[in-house]
Amino acid sequence: MSRGSLTLTLVSVYSVGVKVSKLEKDQLQAPWLGPLGSIFMLYPLSRISISIIFFYHGLVPKILFGNAQEIMMNNEFMPFLSEKFALYSSGIVEILYAILLLVFFNNKWLVVPAIVFPILATVAIFFALPELFHNAFNPFSTNLSLLVLALINFKAFNEKEKI
Repeated sequence: MSRGSLTLTLVSVYSVGVKVSKLEKDQLQAPWLGPLGSIFMLYPLSRISISIIFFYHGLVPKILFGNAQEIMMNNEFMPFLSEKFALYSSGIVEILYAILLLVFFNNKWLVVPAIVFPILATVAIFFALPELFHNAFNPFSTNLSLLVLALINFKAFNEKEKI
């Protein structure tokens, strides 16, 4: 152990596919990221990022600007609602979810919808509106990023509980 650094025993931490049973605190750092490079920061960074994504997507393209792509998806999946009501209500639901993620910051299960939603939404949009996948910013890239962040958050919660 170097200079009093704390040795942590982690039973099921995997690093690049290699099982690691003991890690020194110094090895848990990504020095180029400074204090944000700690493995211990994965949970809060991923949780806050997920919240920001949902808040932004609820507010900007839905409530503030009524983006044409959002309107097209709402018309396809919620044809029984008026265009404006579908846009605002879906935006409000996303904003409320973003707030819940922060209010109940240590609730592991609250991130599950952020794991399930991107998968279901991507599959549904692929079959109903495949033309949206040709754009530079499309449901696949956006939802894949959200899914990975949510999986990181879920796993990081488990790891922070072990330490």
